[in-house]
Amino acid sequence: MPELQIEYIYLGIAIAAAAAGVLGFFYRRGKKEGIDESCAKRIENKLDSLAKKLDDEIKNTDESHRQMHEKINSMRTELAYVKGQVDLIKSKSD
Repeated sequence: MPELQIEYIYLGIAIAAAAAGVLGFFYRRGKKEGIDESCAKRIENKLDSLAKKLDDEIKNTDESHRQMHEKINSMRTELAYVKGQVDLIKSKSD
């Protein structure tokens, strides 16, 4: 499952690089052509929204991993108990 986290990190880096390129393009173009501030603000808000969605996905993945780890530990405890009971029965029958 750690591959999913790495993929999200790479996706975040790609989005950040694309955002920097887009903002740089509009910044230079805005200086030349006088693009209004609201256009840049809309783009910035959209990028912030994408970054938040990515963060939420990463948190959901982390939470899923934590829950899976808890379930595995619970199963280990139950299996250890069953093994102990089997060992006890075996020792009494010997």
